[in-house]
Amino acid sequence: MAVIKLFFRAGEPYCEMVRNLLTFHKIAFEMIEVSVSEEAQKALVDISGQATVPVLVVDERAYVGFDFVLLKQILGLTNKDDSVEKVF
Repeated sequence: MAVIKLFFRAGEPYCEMVRNLLTFHKIAFEMIEVSVSEEAQKALVDISGQATVPVLVVDERAYVGFDFVLLKQILGLTNKDDSVEKVF
């Protein structure tokens, strides 16, 4: 099973969209709030090279931002019948 971490800032809409995607599909993940901890901010920059959120880390590989199609592929949630118009 992949180790998944979500670096986020509370109230940031794209962070919420990633969290909702993971939660909807019952994918276990760790949430790391970067605005409350200097350690979390440093870890974010170390793993992604920037301070922008959301950053989804899957098995130590960082994916920056919210790209619905890419995230579904990364998480193994796609099949050939999926379309971008479907919600989650």
